[in-house]
Amino acid sequence: MTLKLCPCIAAAFLASALLSGAAQAQSEPASSAAPAAAPAKRKLPPMPETEAPKWNIKENGKTRQVAWRAWTLFRAAWEKGEWQPFLDMTTDDFQFYFPQGEFAGLHEGRTGKEKLVAWANYHRSAGNRLRSAATHVTVAGNVAVIEATAESLPPGFYRNYEAIIFEVSGDRISALREYWNVLDPGADPSGN
Repeated sequence: MTLKLCPCIAAAFLASALLSGAAQAQSEPASSAAPAAAPAKRKLPPMPETEAPKWNIKENGKTRQVAWRAWTLFRAAWEKGEWQPFLDMTTDDFQFYFPQGEFAGLHEGRTGKEKLVAWANYHRSAGNRLRSAATHVTVAGNVAVIEATAESLPPGFYRNYEAIIFEVSGDRISALREYWNVLDPGADPSGN
């Protein structure tokens, strides 16, 4: 199975890589130059108190219903640490993509499901908690892309923008691909 990126996500990755390389080149002082000042911390808008996403739909009604249920369970799992209801919505033959850390990469089939369960168990046992709010939802065919903002519970450790992609098979999801930009990396040494 080939992973296809939405052009806007691919462009964001390319821009991030280019900006990262440019910033690194600019931040490397010449041997006679004074050390560069620390970069200014990014200012983020306030975390939304209510979820009111913009729906960009050429939709399959079934995909919308199943994906939104998966998103609701995914969000609840992060908030409460109870992952089983979300995991119960996933197929045994599963595609899981995570951008960094111990679980980084594309995992497919039964291995994909095993990696997803291990990733969920890691976050449950580590006590990692987030609250998320969808900002945009795009549904086409059997795919739903949920753009969200998320922050740690309690606030302060993590804050980010994320794209969560679900593929729907019947009443379950057969893929979870997660993309984000680490604005201020957390202290978790594993990168998870």
